[in-house]
Amino acid sequence: MIFLDEYYIAIWTNESLTSKLISPIWSSHVTSNHSACLQFWIYSNSTSAGFNVWTTNIEDERELMETVIRPNTKNFNWWEMTVDLRSNTPYKIEIEPTIKNNISGDIIYLALDDLVVIEDSCHMIDIVFVMS
Repeated sequence: MIFLDEYYIAIWTNESLTSKLISPIWSSHVTSNHSACLQFWIYSNSTSAGFNVWTTNIEDERELMETVIRPNTKNFNWWEMTVDLRSNTPYKIEIEPTIKNNISGDIIYLALDDLVVIEDSCHMIDIVFVMS
């Protein structure tokens, strides 16, 4: 299990700038059918904003694993999210903010917390937690 630090990102939708978090290269137990699970918490004041989670291999080929948007609810709590990471070569994890609707002038806040990489698929981890 690898723990990453806390990170906070604020997006102003009238700017064309972007930011991203990039992990060190993840190569532990990489096999042809390897899957790892990225678990983290997100906070957002908008249901139109979230994060793209990419893996980038050592040849700099990017693959989008998932786009994570908080649930469409008026409840502005923290939400736990999981993303399966699949690769048969060492890779870096990249997380970057995204806005799914063209919103202009609003300030959208996004926050990440408690990022953890677990060496198993998210599906298997969910089963273990449900059965415990």
